[in-house]
Amino acid sequence: MASGKELTSQRLIPSTRFTLALLVSFALFILYAQRVSLAMGIVCMVNRTNINAPLNITSHSTQIHNRTIKISTKYGSQYLEDKQFFLTEFQQQILLGAHFLGYLLTLAPGGWISIKIGAKRTFAFGILLSSIATLAMVTVYYLDDFYFIIAVILRIITGLGHGPLFPSTYTFWSMWAVPLERSTLTSIGFCSTNLGTSVTMLIGGLLCRYVSSGWVYIFLLTSMFGFIWLPLWM
Repeated sequence: MASGKELTSQRLIPSTRFTLALLVSFALFILYAQRVSLAMGIVCMVNRTNINAPLNITSHSTQIHNRTIKISTKYGSQYLEDKQFFLTEFQQQILLGAHFLGYLLTLAPGGWISIKIGAKRTFAFGILLSSIATLAMVTVYYLDDFYFIIAVILRIITGLGHGPLFPSTYTFWSMWAVPLERSTLTSIGFCSTNLGTSVTMLIGGLLCRYVSSGWVYIFLLTSMFGFIWLPLWM
């Protein structure tokens, strides 16, 4: 039987623990990429010429009628026309903040959830839920009217999926890592959070600048990250 000293001296690289740390890191990369996808996409999905139009939302209002515009493509023939929406500043603020409403609802019980159903399942379900909701934002392009309430709900769902991920990280490593490696493995997981924001803003800026309706591809790309990660994790 191996001694405790031998167990703690096993190499971290390569090892299954290190592979799992990279997958956790990729998951948190996806979290931040999907979180800022709307913040980047809204730059080119909103028509700025009528941004301060009067706001009229009633309790029965679910869409903004006749408030979309299609303009000529930016650089020759492209697959999508350059479609933009008329949204007031208040509506944009609601959309951008909706993610954090869902995030807060599942952040606090995230650790408890990961203990009850397992951190692996919590990660998988969270990324799956947020990726589906992010992908669903693409359908806004194909609607004649911008369904504001539906977009808000999709962003809340995205936040609900992201909320448990950070608490689940600690639960995950408490079970998978030896005590001397927990801080190292946790740090590897957290190191990609800012990278997710940076990559999305960089690519998103290029898509908005050079591709017609580039905001569609921002949602598509960040959701695809999640669908690529899922089979690797499972």
